Amino acid sequence: MSRIEIDNSSLLSKIPSEANLPHLGSCLYDSISQMPSVKRAMLDTKTSLISTSTPMPRFMDPKPHSLFTVRVPREYLSRVEASDDVVSGGLEGICNRRAIWGTEIYTDDSDVVAAAVHSGWIRGDFGIFDDDLRDIFPDEFDEKSHIVNDDTKSLENLERKPVKPVNIPERKDMHITVLLLPGLERYTSTNMHHVTSRSWDDGHDGLSFAIWKIKFVDESRANRYMDRKGKARKDGLKDIMKRREAVDALMGLGNKTMASRVVHVAG
Repeated sequence: MSRIEIDNSSLLSKIPSEANLPHLGSCLYDSISQMPSVKRAMLDTKTSLISTSTPMPRFMDPKPHSLFTVRVPREYLSRVEASDDVVSGGLEGICNRRAIWGTEIYTDDSDVVAAAVHSGWIRGDFGIFDDDLRDIFPDEFDEKSHIVNDDTKSLENLERKPVKPVNIPERKDMHITVLLLPGLERYTSTNMHHVTSRSWDDGHDGLSFAIWKIKFVDESRANRYMDRKGKARKDGLKDIMKRREAVDALMGLGNKTMASRVVHVAG
């Protein structure tokens, strides 16, 4: 079996200290949610929204090695509970979608949450396969095994990548600060931490990014979905209502799907 080794040291070795890195601000993590097709809903044992994350903004001539923060509301980080047999959690959908191109250094239109899972900062959610992974990799799922580096004081403030992926604290929002890097000629696909990234070999006209640090915070409900920009603030409540309506509709579809499955078998 062939083994792929990725060496990003030549690019990452030129990074100055954080004090000398300009910070370009932040944006709100968001995704476009769609209902699955009727055929997929009838075949799947679990129905989930199909979510495509919106990429980070395109920066106008950014300085090399700049920082940017993506604020991720806790609803995107929810995990699947054992009793949830209809709708999957937000994190499971992100891991399944795996909209990431590269390894540790990703295209700037990659999903930053999926990148944090793939590169080993946080543990992903794999739904019904979690139990199988737990049996195969018991140390990885041991709560006491999520050791952090010596210079990391808290699991809620990851200044550097932990030795093993950490579990996302309950009822916390996540701030992911990324390091913006030049575009690469090639982005290689690898399977890391049970997520397979995608490859891109045709050059990339945008930037790249690597996860720089992660902080878990408790944002108020009023601020959780509010971007720092005026227009996004006005649209925040509308966005929340759309999400709730989508989930309500999905729950209804899921119940109907389960009922039709029972009737079909009984007949």
